[in-house]
Amino acid sequence: MITISTLRKLFVKRTDFTNIKHAAALIQYIINCINAGSGFSLYEDPNIPTEFYEEGTARFEAIQTAVNTYAKVRKKANKRAISTAMARGMNWLAVYADMVEAIANADANRKTREEAAANISQSFLTPEKLNQRRKGAPETPVIVGKNIGTGKVVIRIANGKTYRPTKTIIVAIEGPETLDDGTEPVVNIVNGLLEITVAGAAHIVFSSADGKGKKTDFKGLKAGIAYHFFAYGMNGKKQVSELSGRLILRG
Repeated sequence: MITISTLRKLFVKRTDFTNIKHAAALIQYIINCINAGSGFSLYEDPNIPTEFYEEGTARFEAIQTAVNTYAKVRKKANKRAISTAMARGMNWLAVYADMVEAIANADANRKTREEAAANISQSFLTPEKLNQRRKGAPETPVIVGKNIGTGKVVIRIANGKTYRPTKTIIVAIEGPETLDDGTEPVVNIVNGLLEITVAGAAHIVFSSADGKGKKTDFKGLKAGIAYHFFAYGMNGKKQVSELSGRLILRG
């Protein structure tokens, strides 16, 4: 009887090495991979040939040689040689990651994705996360702000470090300076979408702050005219916070 594996392949988190910018850090990363891989049964010769590890040694030594040469003679050509050597080191790591992924995910070497993750970790490489958890809806933003010039307003998110949406949307809506006569804009979030109702024609401006951004500037507002500001956070299109409180400022 033939058994077909239905486990999804677990991949190496390659940004751990592709984001390395400094030669010394890359040299150490390659050394760590060589030491870990060649010393673990799954990645020993012949599964990963000794010659391949020797090539890795040659690659990091070439980086060090280029660094030493540039330290002695600071020419552009010598600096470029460091980048070239580092690129070759990155290529070696990419091939190493390919080999580790294939071996770590082989049916004979793992029965679960958790076992595949453990196998990858033994190579010094980092496995991807087993489960991608949804962030959920962000906390409700608290906004403060002030006028910083004619037609200019700066809005800040006053929440602390726990406020981590993918994006914050801020809207400015022309309206009365007080809420006495009931003509103020009515703003709600319904099914994840912003709904704005105004009594008549109104100037409306949207802005956004990405990720950890806590500040956005509004320019080109009507000078001396009141605007009603609101904000909400988003983690994707479906994970939306409650609407902030209303903030009224002059443009």
